[in-house]
Amino acid sequence: MTQYIYIASPMKLPEDSFGLKPVSPEQPNVFKDELDFTHLHFEDNYDRASKTRFSYSSHFSFNHQVAINHNLLQLKHLSKSNAIQEKCLDILYSYIEEELHAS
Repeated sequence: MTQYIYIASPMKLPEDSFGLKPVSPEQPNVFKDELDFTHLHFEDNYDRASKTRFSYSSHFSFNHQVAINHNLLQLKHLSKSNAIQEKCLDILYSYIEEELHAS
């Protein structure tokens, strides 16, 4: 089941893919295994076509927002996690922790 996670902040949040580990910089699309390819993509709330910001939720009061969706983020108490789910959670928690410290 795909989960959607939205984060809002008064400060700009980085958007990008985090967690990718290619075999080398010369081969950015080649990975040793599925775990090295596992990543989360954080997408901001800026529509480049209309050059405007939109809100992922009416409950957010901050302008800067990112969205993450992934089908490997473990739902609490549903099942035991595997290495890929653990990596996804580590990426998410690291992202939040780094942004909290930066602010």
